Amino acid sequence: RDSASRQLRSWNAQFGGSVLLGSVLLDASARAARHEFAASRIAAADASPAIPQEITEGAFAITATQQVTTRWWHSLVVGRHSISGDREPFRSPLLPPRLPAGATFERAHRSSIRYASNLAWTDAIEVSGGAEYSSRRVDREVTRAAVSTDLSSLYASDLRTTGAFAQAR
Repeated sequence: RDSASRQLRSWNAQFGGSVLLGSVLLDASARAARHEFAASRIAAADASPAIPQEITEGAFAITATQQVTTRWWHSLVVGRHSISGDREPFRSPLLPPRLPAGATFERAHRSSIRYASNLAWTDAIEVSGGAEYSSRRVDREVTRAAVSTDLSSLYASDLRTTGAFAQAR
C-alpha cells in the first residue's frame, strides 16, 4: 500500500501492432486500465465511513496509411478514448476543463476520425488537405451525502466538431 497516492491495486494492458498490406500500412493500438484506491475517510476521525474509489480507462486507435507514390500518400485515423472514475481532492481531473466545485465523479468519452492526403511536390514543398470529425462527452457528478455512493448530475458537456483543412509547407 502506497500511503502517498493511496493506491491499493491497479492493472493495465497495452497492445499494438503494424501490418503492411501492399501499399497500405495498418497501425493499431489499444489499452485498458483499472486503478483502485484505498478508501478515503470523510471526517478527520478514523471511525468515519470509508468510501472506495476507482478509475477505469479504455482506448483504441487505428491508422491506415496508403502510399500511392513516393511523394503522395493518404491517411485515415480512427480512435476512441473513455475514462471514468471517482474524483478525490488529491487527484487531478481526468480530462479538462477543470471540475466544477464539489464534483466527486467524472466520466468522459472522446471519438474522432480524420482523413488527410499529402503531396510532396519537392523535398522542400509539401501540401496537405483533409477533414476531421470528433465528439466529446463529459459528465461530472457529485455524491448526494458524505456516506453515500449515490450520484447526482452536476455538469454535462457534449461537444461535436467537424472541419476541413489545407496547408502548405
